[in-house]
Amino acid sequence: MRRLNVKVVPGSSRDQVVGWLGDASKIKVTAPPEKGKANEAVIELLAEPLGVGTDAIDAAPNLVPAGLLALHGLHRQRYLLVRRFREAEEGAVNPPANLNATPP
Repeated sequence: MRRLNVKVVPGSSRDQVVGWLGDASKIKVTAPPEKGKANEAVIELLAEPLGVGTDAIDAAPNLVPAGLLALHGLHRQRYLLVRRFREAEEGAVNPPANLNATPP
C-alpha cells in the first residue's frame, strides 16, 4: 500500500491535479465539501491516471482540506513514475512522457 498526502480545494471551477504543495499533492474538485462528495471526486479524478479502480483508493474521513489517501494495488513502476513527475517539477530530472512509460 502506498500513501499520498493531499490538499483538496472543493468547490473549484474544474477538477484538476494542480501540482505539489510541500509534501502534498494539491487537487481541485468541483464537488462541494459535504457528505463525502469532495472525497469521491478526488478518488474518481486520481483512479484512471494511477491505473487503479476507485475501490483501490481509500480516503481518510476528513480529507478536505488536507488528508491522506491509501492507494492499494498501485504497481511499483507507476509509483516510481509519479515520483519522477514530482522530481521533474522540482527540477531534479526530466519528466517522463506519460504515466504509461517505463521508468529508467
